[in-house]
Amino acid sequence: MNKAFLTRPAITAAFKQRFAYSTATDSGKYSYLVIAKDFTDPGCLERRMAVRNQHLVEITEINKQGLVYVGGATLDSHESGKMTGSAIIAWSDSVEQLKDRIENDPYYKGKVWEKYEIYPYRIAIHGETKK
Repeated sequence: MNKAFLTRPAITAAFKQRFAYSTATDSGKYSYLVIAKDFTDPGCLERRMAVRNQHLVEITEINKQGLVYVGGATLDSHESGKMTGSAIIAWSDSVEQLKDRIENDPYYKGKVWEKYEIYPYRIAIHGETKK
């Protein structure tokens, strides 16, 4: 391991570079955790699958703009894999702007997401994915 990376200034610089949007002071954007809950009726999965491709196209474009850090489905368990909603870490100028983005998402418009909650969020640590 490069010992120079372990020095405090190097860690701070690397952190600021990696998380350029993690604080409003660096970029003017705020980070948020979004938890969206799916409807619980039997037709919800069918509605989800009907608009999934459009949702993925749109969220991928938002990701390319640097406005989504990570997102995915929440599950009732790893064993069943039944989707129960979504979790997203996103950046936005304001809660109102983020609400507008959510409410124009195909999952919201397509009656997949019944409700959502937005939490101010600060990324403290990030690890590389290990498979």
